[in-house]
Formats: sequence, C-alpha cells, structure tokens
Amino acid sequence: MYRKLALSAGVLCLAAIGLVVPARADIVVPGADGSDGAFNPTDPNTVIDLSLAPTGEWNGSNQSPGYGVYDPNQWAVVFRYSAVNIPTGKTVTFLNHPSRAPVVWLVSGSVTISGSVNLDGKYTSQQYVGFLLEPGAGGFRGGTAWLGTGAFCGGGFGPGGGLVFQSNAAGGGSYATVGSNGGPTYGNARVLPLIGGSGSGGYSGSPGSGGGGAILMAASTTITVNGAIYARGVVYNNYSSAGGGIRLIADDVSGTTGVLRATSGNYGGNGRIRIEANSVTLSDPGAPAYTIGLPGTTATIWPPADAPTVEPLTLGAAAVPSDPRGSFDFPYADVAVADPNAQTLVIEARNVPLNWIVKVRVVPRVGQDFTVNATYVSGNVTLSTWQAQLTLPNGFAAIQVRASAP
Repeated sequence: MYRKLALSAGVLCLAAIGLVVPARADIVVPGADGSDGAFNPTDPNTVIDLSLAPTGEWNGSNQSPGYGVYDPNQWAVVFRYSAVNIPTGKTVTFLNHPSRAPVVWLVSGSVTISGSVNLDGKYTSQQYVGFLLEPGAGGFRGGTAWLGTGAFCGGGFGPGGGLVFQSNAAGGGSYATVGSNGGPTYGNARVLPLIGGSGSGGYSGSPGSGGGGAILMAASTTITVNGAIYARGVVYNNYSSAGGGIRLIADDVSGTTGVLRATSGNYGGNGRIRIEANSVTLSDPGAPAYTIGLPGTTATIWPPADAPTVEPLTLGAAAVPSDPRGSFDFPYADVAVADPNAQTLVIEARNVPLNWIVKVRVVPRVGQDFTVNATYVSGNVTLSTWQAQLTLPNGFAAIQVRASAP
C-alpha cells in the first residue's frame, strides 16, 4: 500500500515565464542548518543512494551527515546542505529509498547546477519482464507486461496510473494532465505536497515505465541553473509514464542555458514545475511551462497542518502500517489477508469536507485494476471515518486512497 496523500481542494495556475520584483533579503529556509555539508560532486556520474538515509525527523539531529534523513511523516528524504555545486559534465542520479519518497534539498547557501540532476522514470526494452519498473524518486512504478494468452497485464501505479483497458494493454500515466487511458489528474500547481508522476501500464511484450520523480530545492540565496533538472516520464514501445515534479525556492532563480523538464513521452501526462522566488530570470520557460509565486520571508516546505489528508487504518482485521511500502516481495506485504473476499478498508480523513469524494484504487500485480468509492461513516470535517468494501484478487495488490473535491 502507498502512504497517505495530501491533496488540495483546487488548483490555481498562473501562466507566466518570468517574474522580477525588487530584490529582498535572503529568505529563511526552515531546517537548512548545513549539517550535510557542501555537495560538490567530482565523479562524472554520481549516484545518491537514498536507502542509506536513516529514519528520523527532517529537522532533527543529523546522525549521518551527508546521507540525509528519511522522514516518514513528510514522506521525503531530506538533505540539509550548506551549498550545492554540480559542475559542467557531472550528472547526479538517485537510487530509490524503499518508500520511493521524493528528494528535498534545504540549502543554507546557494545552488549552482551546471551539470544535470536526473530523476527520470525507468524503462526497459526487455520482453516479458516480471518485475515492476522503478520511478524516479517520488514517482510511481510501471505495471507488469502481458504474459500471454489467458493472462492480463498490470495497471500502472500511483494516483493517475495507466488503466488496464484490454488484457494485453494498459494506458499512460497521468499527473498534471491525463495520459491516454490513464487515471485522473492530481496534485496542484504549487507541487505542494511534493509528489511525482504515475506509472504507465503494462503492454504486450513490455512492462510499463516508472513515473518521473520529484525534487524540491530550497536555497536561502540563489539557485542558478545553466545545466538541467530532469523529472521526465519515459516510454519504450507503448504508453509513457507521467512526468514528475520540480519545485525551486530561492530569493533569486536564474540561468541563461539551463533547462527544466517534467514532460512525458507518447500518450503520457505531463508533470509540474513550480518556482517561488523574488526574482526569476530564466531563458528557458520550462517544459511544461513553470508557474510562479513569491517565496515570502520564510519558505513553505511542507503542506500546512490543516491540509486535507486521507490514510488507510485497517483492512479487515489487520492494521495498516503507518509507513506502508508496497514492496510486492513475499513475505513482506504491508497487510496479509487470508480471505480476499468482502474485506472492509477503514479510512481516516483529516480536514476533508464531508461532500468530498473518497476513492480507493486497487492495482493487482497482474490483472485488472479497479476503483471503489468509499462511504462516509462518522465524524466531521476535522476528523472523519470512511470505509470501502473490497473484493481483492489473489496475490499481491497495491491499494491507494485519495480524496478530491466534487
């Protein structure tokens, strides 16, 4: 199962490619104490293994400088750098944390990207691959390939994962825009909360690709991009996964040759790019085009405490762990049920209006995905309980809950 998601009630999208206002003092970036040191990679291909991040509070004591920290409450791997400098010709990529959480860089100084930071989803040209392809950090996996006569492929994972529309074909992933035969859009123009793109579904001969990841870079002074930041959805020979999320916060964001990309391939949905700065002078408008806002005196890193959230509590008689991983590796299921028939999923909602729609999507490892509406049981806007009746398939399946305004 995937962890809870916080979704906003609406989307405010300001189409703009540049913003210049009178310069202000450096902004305050919460938690940016420089305890992970300066990040200045010298290897042409630097891989950051996010699984090495210890679990803790994002702004707590740094027990492993240089490795960041995984905060399950924020669902993010957070690095607190003193400065970031990625030279020309250097590429930074990531190995996923087991939770597949997105990446957050909180920087007390400046960020300079002359090389590239890559959170693209993964794809393969292998045929009938049995495993699920990984997303960029913060995105969602692709579905399994069609395995032949009498079998089904698998749908893409994530809130907008590609839907199975025939036994040997499932659609593209969605995020800011809808992929072909994909799930619904989700998130908002602020990329708050930070989240990446959904995976595409499997197809005849190849698995679906993983969605583009998500990264937040917040610097107290400047972010200069003369290289590239990628969080793209990808495709091999079927439907593409969705692009991911890029969010930049600084007093000044600039660049004459840099590019920001959160696009998708064939039949996939685009991601989102957001810049919050007092001065924005980028030659590249972003693809898709970025939206702009002001950072304020103190940067907003996380959703507010009263943001809407939904979280599964129990499935049948079993409690759902607070940080589910959806690993699909036996015997490491988050929840095991002896009888898949007529199981009740109990959901806790916080700050969710009672006229909202709460839905549960079930994506088997192999087979037809489906969605069930949850029903309101008790409580109020501040805290309410909902439930959904599920008839689960045999074998592994991922369950994800979302709430949206009607």
